[in-house]
Amino acid sequence: MKKIIFIITIILSINTYGQKNLYVYFDTESGQIEKFYVHNKSGIFMLSGTAKLETVILGNFKSTEVLNVINDFDHDRIRKVFKIANIQVATYALREINYPKNNYYLDDLVKDLPTSINGISFEYYANYYDDDAVKGKVKSIGGIKIKYFKDYYLPKEIKGKLSAIGNIKIKLLNDYVHPETKGKVSKIGDIRIKYYFSYLHNDINGKVTSIGGYKFSYFDDIYDKRHFGQFKKLQGSDNRFMLLQ
Repeated sequence: MKKIIFIITIILSINTYGQKNLYVYFDTESGQIEKFYVHNKSGIFMLSGTAKLETVILGNFKSTEVLNVINDFDHDRIRKVFKIANIQVATYALREINYPKNNYYLDDLVKDLPTSINGISFEYYANYYDDDAVKGKVKSIGGIKIKYFKDYYLPKEIKGKLSAIGNIKIKLLNDYVHPETKGKVSKIGDIRIKYYFSYLHNDINGKVTSIGGYKFSYFDDIYDKRHFGQFKKLQGSDNRFMLLQ
């Protein structure tokens, strides 16, 4: 069952629209980013807080429709949801779906997967030489290219996660000194994300301290056991994306 998210838009700047193609859902209870939403011409790409592509809601949505679509999905109001390769695909209505006409030379992982849904094309990593970390995964949707981390030396927390959606590149942390942040997003597009670290406050380490221009603080008085580690305050603003809570 999908987790239901009640979305409250936080607007702390004069520009109420922000960067129309990026939405970030921050959970104050956990101090973590729960979701990234990337809006493009093919639909809304939903990523976990550690850059795993989970769901794509197909459709050419206007920027003013994005929040309603996200709410509809979280409240199970988008009925057509099915699994394709490594992701879920959702659509309000399934009008047309096509499959490869000649799949003889295709890899078994992709030979029966759709080539288009509602006129939106799908491509997969199906080349013999494709790395095992990406083989069988979605390569592009509606011309939006999807790339993954695949270098052999990467740890399991990173390998196979997203490295780019279209022109939006993603960086993940891989610092053995701070294992609590390994695999978490440090940058998406031009938005930098930072995390709490202190040798004195292990219970807070790894929580988000900033997303772009937004700053987050937590109760860190070790003598206040009732609230230690809990969310305390949000400050700042950033019109490059929309912060959801």
